[in-house]
Amino acid sequence: MTSAADRAAVHAFRPRRTLPAVLTAALLAVIGTLVAIAVISGALGSPARWIPYKGLLAWASATPWQDPALLVGAAIVTLLGIWLIVLALRPGRPGMVPLHTGDPESIMGMRRRSFARSLAHAAEEVMGIDRAKVTIGDHRADVTAHTRLHDTGELAEEVRQAVTQRLESFDAIGGYAVRVNIRGK
Repeated sequence: MTSAADRAAVHAFRPRRTLPAVLTAALLAVIGTLVAIAVISGALGSPARWIPYKGLLAWASATPWQDPALLVGAAIVTLLGIWLIVLALRPGRPGMVPLHTGDPESIMGMRRRSFARSLAHAAEEVMGIDRAKVTIGDHRADVTAHTRLHDTGELAEEVRQAVTQRLESFDAIGGYAVRVNIRGK
């Protein structure tokens, strides 16, 4: 279990937010290009006429800064821009759970859905559990197990041990805490 191998696996399975990043980059590139064209053409003495400056100037001169429509529109555009930038910069939930290999040249991962389903199968192998569902969070596995038994005294601990044992066999990077919720019928 080398840290270089772990970092390689985590990096390889890091989710990319390509659509928000591309939208944000394209929007910023278009706006930057339009501003550059307007500034350069104005500096050269023949401003680009593709923007209706007179109409915009007349509207801007007649519209007070306190106009509610203007303030709401500016707030919406600002919030949309901030939202796109945050989406582009913030990583999403990874689709794969990185596993220890010990070799930085070899990475291994398991799909989150398969990982959760395997943990649910481990919970279902406990005597008295009819069905189970596992939700994978950030370094946490939430197990919801259903049973018909009236006495569920030690059942939660048995499910926790079964799921923990399966987790140890996978040797997932970062480790997962197990939280069990037993539901009776």
